[in-house]
Parts: sequence; C-alpha cells; structure tokens
Amino acid sequence: MLALGIGASTAIFSILWAVAIRPLPYEHPEQLVVLWRTDPVVPQLPASGPDFLDWARQSDVFSALAAGMPYHATFTGAGETERLDVFQVTPDIFKMLKVQPAAGRLFVDSDEQPGRDHVVVLGKGFGARGGGRDLTRIGRTVTLDGEEYEVIGRVPDSFRFPAFMPGIEAQYDVYVPIPFERLSKDRQEPSFFVVGRLKDRTTVREAQSEMTTIASRLAKQYPESNAGIGVYVVSMQEQIKGISGTLVTVLLFGVGFLLLIGCANIAVILLTQGARRQREIAIRQALGATPARVTLQLLAESTLLALAGGAAGVLLAFWFKNALLSLTPAFLIPQTNPITINWQALGFALVVSVATGGLFGIVPALRLSRVSLEGFLKGGAYEGGGGTRSVGARDFLVVTEVTLALSLLIVCGLMIRALAGFLLAKPGFNPRNLLTISLKVADSKYPTHEARNGFCRGLIEQVDALPGIKSSALEGESIGHIAPADRPLNPSTFRQSPFAPLSLVTPDFFRTMQLPLLRGRPFNSSDYVEKPSVAIINLSMARKLWPDQEALGKRFTATYPPEWYEVVGIAAESHLILGVDMPQAYLPKLSTKADLLVRTVGDPKSAMNSIREVISHVDKDARVSSVKTMEESRAEAINPLRFIAAVLGTMAAVALLLATVGVYVVTAYSVAQRTHEIGVRMALGARRGQVLIFVMRHGIRLSVLGVAIGLLIALGLGRVLAFFLRGVTLGAVSTYLGVSLLLLVVTLLANFIPARRATRIDPLAALRYE
Repeated sequence: MLALGIGASTAIFSILWAVAIRPLPYEHPEQLVVLWRTDPVVPQLPASGPDFLDWARQSDVFSALAAGMPYHATFTGAGETERLDVFQVTPDIFKMLKVQPAAGRLFVDSDEQPGRDHVVVLGKGFGARGGGRDLTRIGRTVTLDGEEYEVIGRVPDSFRFPAFMPGIEAQYDVYVPIPFERLSKDRQEPSFFVVGRLKDRTTVREAQSEMTTIASRLAKQYPESNAGIGVYVVSMQEQIKGISGTLVTVLLFGVGFLLLIGCANIAVILLTQGARRQREIAIRQALGATPARVTLQLLAESTLLALAGGAAGVLLAFWFKNALLSLTPAFLIPQTNPITINWQALGFALVVSVATGGLFGIVPALRLSRVSLEGFLKGGAYEGGGGTRSVGARDFLVVTEVTLALSLLIVCGLMIRALAGFLLAKPGFNPRNLLTISLKVADSKYPTHEARNGFCRGLIEQVDALPGIKSSALEGESIGHIAPADRPLNPSTFRQSPFAPLSLVTPDFFRTMQLPLLRGRPFNSSDYVEKPSVAIINLSMARKLWPDQEALGKRFTATYPPEWYEVVGIAAESHLILGVDMPQAYLPKLSTKADLLVRTVGDPKSAMNSIREVISHVDKDARVSSVKTMEESRAEAINPLRFIAAVLGTMAAVALLLATVGVYVVTAYSVAQRTHEIGVRMALGARRGQVLIFVMRHGIRLSVLGVAIGLLIALGLGRVLAFFLRGVTLGAVSTYLGVSLLLLVVTLLANFIPARRATRIDPLAALRYE
C-alpha cells in the first residue's frame, strides 16, 4: 500500500518539479519571456510578421527578440520519404537562448535574405530520422518539401526548445530561417510565436508597459488591422507552468488523497494487530517504561515500515514516471526540462515516507501506550487493540477513510461525467469510411484564382474517378471575427465580435462529409468566383448573430474592411473533438493548403496508395503531411480526454478498494475477537440471520456515517469544480446518489463476508475459545 502511494506521488512530483518548479535550462532563464498578440476576444494569439518586426524595431527593453513557427516537412533522401518536425525561426533565436553549435555555425542575420535562406541547422532527431549520420555532415544538402537546403550546423543533443505552448516541441529535427519577405507582409495573419530576452535589470512589468505603448501606437497607425489589438508579456517559466502545472498538481493532490486513505487503512490494521502486543506493552510499562517511551518505540517501528515502503516506492516511481509520460499526450506535459527521478524527487520520497510513518503510526502508538498490566489482567482490553478507546479510534479511522473515499469518488465521478459528455458527443457528420489527407502546394505555382480552381477541380475529378471512391472534397481552414450587416462596424467594434472558424470548401464538401443541410441550398459552380458573396453557416452561428430570426438571406462579414456574404444555407452542427457547439461558416473558396476528404465504399486505407499517386500526378511537388482516417483523427483528438478519464477512474477504483479493505479489516477482526460471545449467543438459540445482522450492524453504521459526512464535503468540492471546469454541474444528482450507493453496497459486501463467516461458528468450539 505504501509503496504504491509513495511511488505514484514521487513520480508525479518529479514531473511537477521539471514543469513548474525547476528553472529553465538556459542562461539567466528569468529574463526569458513570451509575447502574445491579444484582442478583446482571445487573450493569447501568435503575432503577425509585420507586428513582430515593429515590436523588434520600436522596443528598448529586449536584448533579443525572435519569432518562429513550427510545421511538418517531407524529407526525401536515403531511399524513402519521412515527415520531419521543423521549426522555422528568425536568426536571433539561438542568440536569445545563448546556444552554442555542436558543429558548424548557427543562423546569422543574412540567412533570412532571399537567395541565402535555404540553409538548415540540424536537431538531435535528424541523425536517426534522416536516414543516417552521413547526411548530417556540414556542407551536405538535404531535401525538404522538394527544395534543397544546405546543412550549416548542428545544435547540441542536449538542447531543448522552450515548449511554452501545445504544438511547440522540446526537440526538433531541423531548424530553418524565416524568409524576411514572408515576415514583412500580411499584418492581419497571426502566425508567429514570439519570444524575447529582457535586458539586465528589466522586469516583466516594465516590458509590459512599453509593449502596451507600442500596441497603442500601432493601433493608430494601422487601424484596419490593429484596432483593439494589444500585447501581453509573460515570463516563459510561468507560460510553461500554465500548460500542465494545474493538471500535474491535481494528479498530485489526487494521489495524496489516496495516500491519506491508505494511511488511515494502515492505522486501522496496526490498531487491530496491536491487540497481540498488549501483554508485551503492559509488561514493559510494569518494568518501568513510560508511555512516552513506548510511544516513541511504536512510532520508530511505524517509521521503519514507512521507510521500507518508501524504498520500494522509489523503485516503482521510475516505472510510474515512464508509464505516465508514455500514456500522456505530449502537449499536456512539456519537457523543456528533462523529467527524471532526481535528488529532489528522492528527498520528496523521504519526507513523504517519514510523514506517512508518523501519520499512520501516531494514533496506534498513543492508544497502545496506555495499556496497563492491571487493566490487561482484569480483561479490560478484551476487545483488542488497547481496549474500548482503541475500538473508538479504529471506528473513527474507518469513518474517515470512507468519508475521504466518497469525496474522491464523487469528484472523479463529476469530472468523468463531464468528460463523457464531450467524448460521447456525436460529431454531426459520418466519420466512417472517410479519409483525410493534409495537402500543401506552393502558392507561387497557383497565384491566381483560375490556377487554384484548375488545381482543385483537376485533383477532385481524378480522385473521384478511382475505383471504390464515392466522392471527395477539399477543406481549407481560416478564422475571423463575424458580425452581421445590421450592426454598426468600425475597427474597434469589429475586433470585439466573436471568433468563428471559416472552412473554405469545394462543392461536394457536404455530400462527402455527410453533413446535413437543414435549410437552404448547397454551393454550386457559379458561387466559386474570386470574391464569393455567399456562405453556408451552422445553427450556432445563426443563433449567435440573429437570435429569434431567420438567418437565410441575411448578410455578415468575417473581415474588416467588410466583405459581405449572404447566407444561402444552414448546416447542422459538426465538431471533431468536443461536444461544444460553436459558430462556424463555410465559404465557396479554394485553397492550396487544405485537407483532401475522400469518402470510400469500403476500408479507406485501401485507397491510400492510389490517392497518393493521383496527387503526385496532378502536382509532383505537392506535400502530403498526414494521411489518416477520420476515425483515427477523432481518436487522436480525444486521447487527452481519455487519458484524464482513465486516471480519474483509476483513482476512484483505488479509493473504493482502500475503503473496502478498511471496513473489511474492522469487521473481520471484530468477528475474531467476539468468537466467544457469538458462540454463547448461538448456544442460547440465536439464529444465523440474527447473528449476521448483529455482526454487520456496527460496520454498516460506520459506512453510513462516513457516506453522510462525505456527501457534505463532496457538495462543497462540487461547487469548486463547477466554478473552474466547464461541463461539471452541481445538478448531477445521479452522480452523488450513484456513487454513494456504490460505496454503501461495496462496504456492505465487505461487512457481509466476515459476518457470514461468523454464522458458521461452531458453538462448542467457540465456548472452548478461551
């Protein structure tokens, strides 16, 4: 019991230490910050390239400011194609983090200029994933997305990039420079993550003040793109801690709760077994041992027991830590710092071991130290465990662990119920026999609307002609603020409008997805002009913009200056991951960065190779970064929720098991100690049913009392959960009642097993018991 509890808590503490407590593995990590673009709706957004350049030129509080954007690139070489994790960065990124090259050189300012930007710095993973160490030699060329890059350097294997946001990896395969021309255009597209290093003796508050001034200046200079836009500066340590610090803290709290229940359980066992030592302790006291001396001896024994459990727990902690990291989605636990069982974790295990030894040992030690020889000889301790006081302490501990177990069970039940609402929500479309292929082709090859139209239509026609294909469509992604035509618009009010995903789809999108159109019409070929004027929206958007009105025929915009779209159709709700309805619009636009959606007759995977051949035939340079079935995509998307639900379910099961063991031990020992009394009752005519009820009555009273107190505590915890977590409701009466009944039934069974054994006692054997 101790090894499992201490091992699990030590493993989780090692993660918490690396994520939230240990300084980042860089020189002067307290100077590192993350800069976010903000607007009235979303508090943290990447920056646009022009905004980043203005921040770098106008600020005076940073010794270095850098931007980056992660993506996946297709590496061709060594006879096969692989997908690499790439981070596209400005040259100052390594200077800011004070990284020295392991070989060659790192980026310089000239590497972002046209004609000189096809250089690459290799990360730790490239040697293994890139097809062999010969490709890592400085001066060699590697092919990424069909373009050649010269290898100019390699970062140390120990280098880890700050994983300050989901999607940001700690270690990348390669780093490439961002072309300056890409940074200097499209002020309205937030694409780049920005990190900086403060100058000496500059605080985050001073940086925030200066960046607020710069944001106000840019809002006046560029009202169409920057009205209402601000800048948020946060310490990188705080940013990283915010990703998973709360999750790991909750896990540590839950394991600590289980450890408390386990301590109560062990205390019950020690009190129960203490009856065997009453004679020994009474004789020690008769020979001059004071109660304090006996208490210290018993506490020393408990501490030794706890240290033994802690030593075994440390060994288990290595396995727990590795298992937890392998099961947890990578973005939930960033590994900017390597996660190891270090001396801090070992110190934590030692402190927890000593603390638990005192915790579960103090009550038995105090109770057993009061046994006297005179009382023992008079039979005052007959009930075992140090007399009636020990019985009372034992009962108190059983009530305590039932209370703690019920509280933890209900909290886990409420959270699992909320997660189940997300996990079991219907997506709104049919994910079966649906293949998704992420495509990207060079924008320069299709600069006009007609060229993009030709590429998209040609690709869909050839895919549809393949055997076993029902239909196909393309879906690009964008996002924007949405506002109805009847609302007065200016840059400030527009930025306060709600966000909505904008799907850029081809005509057969709704048929391919099998997403129902509730009202209106689908798109037709005449809608696909360079600047379309129609859109299809979902029910949530209709209700958001025009509550209690018919949305068909209404107009809205998703850009400023406004480009107006007339609503020609209302689609059903659809969501890939969570059962959360949100506004969404579908536009008849064509994009070269899109997902190819293919509806097949049978298994979608059987069509993968032929579809790849078609893509290569239409555009030999087209990049395919991901090929998955829609069911696989949904499974990956909900894996974090499944993981959290599994952890909560495991905690609840362990809590239930521990409470059951505690009740069983008390009842079983009570039966063993009262064998003589039960035999007398049966000899005098007591029936088996009466004996069963007589034995179970005490344990049932303890269980009911623990459940009653636990319900009151759980109601308070439920209010806290409902305040912080979406989907957790206080009105989930069935959870409270169901968990309470489950615990009562299980503890009733724990009482029943030893009570049934009591009904089989032979009265003659019992009368000879003593």
